[in-house]
Amino acid sequence: CDDSNVTPGDGCSATCLFEANFTHEIEPNPIQTPNAIDGFDGVIGSIAPSGDTDAFSFDVTVPGSSVKIEVSDGLGVCPFDSIVTLYNPAGMQIVQDDDGGVSPCSKIDPNVYGAATNLPVGTYKVQVAAGLNATVDQYVLTLKVQPPSCGDSLLGGGEQCDDGNAVSGDGCSDTCQSEAPWEIEPNDTLNTATGAV
Repeated sequence: CDDSNVTPGDGCSATCLFEANFTHEIEPNPIQTPNAIDGFDGVIGSIAPSGDTDAFSFDVTVPGSSVKIEVSDGLGVCPFDSIVTLYNPAGMQIVQDDDGGVSPCSKIDPNVYGAATNLPVGTYKVQVAAGLNATVDQYVLTLKVQPPSCGDSLLGGGEQCDDGNAVSGDGCSDTCQSEAPWEIEPNDTLNTATGAV
């Protein structure tokens, strides 16, 4: 990396190396034989020649986890028009994004794509392709698997609500249970009605 300074702690070190724990793509890596990237923050790859696609695999080990996937230059800039696709352990496409990140890069955000949440345990695949058959010398694919937790803004198992914090008194408790006077499910009958405060 080269972010035009020698200041460490901004993603690119004083010696122009990424400060995150990235691995490097190993070609060939088609969808049938992806590079495993477990244990890394992401991967540094390239799209060449025109029409090349790159595939990577990762494991979900905690049921109900979510995944966030983004293509960039590793420092918040978009190096090319990318398309990223997420496949489940059965090989079925579950999410595809074209321009959801820093334009025109792609990003699968679990707050936007429900299919990237509540994932069962298994090995998933991600494919990176270039729009318009472009080529790029270097890009960074970042990937973060997040186990379900109260306060992550994603509704998970056993949660009635999740408002992205662990503060009670705002309608959603610190254990992600609904608080009166807001609606509390189940409340389909008079006997289970949410009480007025």
